Amino acid sequence: MLKLKCPYCKVKYEQSKCTIEVVGFQLRGLDCLRCPECGDEIFTSEQMEVVEHKAREAGVWGTKIGLERTISRSGRRPVISVPTEYEKLGFKVGTKVRVYVEGDKLVLKRSTT
Repeated sequence: MLKLKCPYCKVKYEQSKCTIEVVGFQLRGLDCLRCPECGDEIFTSEQMEVVEHKAREAGVWGTKIGLERTISRSGRRPVISVPTEYEKLGFKVGTKVRVYVEGDKLVLKRSTT
């Protein structure tokens, strides 16, 4: 096993189980490395291969999810259509979401309230 140190705490990472979110879909119980001080989590290349495999099995990895959309207009408001593939991720008609800008990205996140 690699003896990597957390860049923030300078403490060795320890083997742990993590949850990762891939396009709004949570993959739980994955092997990862976690800093015992600050909780920073990283994945080795081998661990990321497992993450990718599980995400593909769940149908949330690959070209279907990253579809390009054009902003249109409905009345006076700009709108973006959401692909039907996102319904299996829980983004169905009536789902409350938060929309915000993060750098040059428009982020759509399931609302927690």
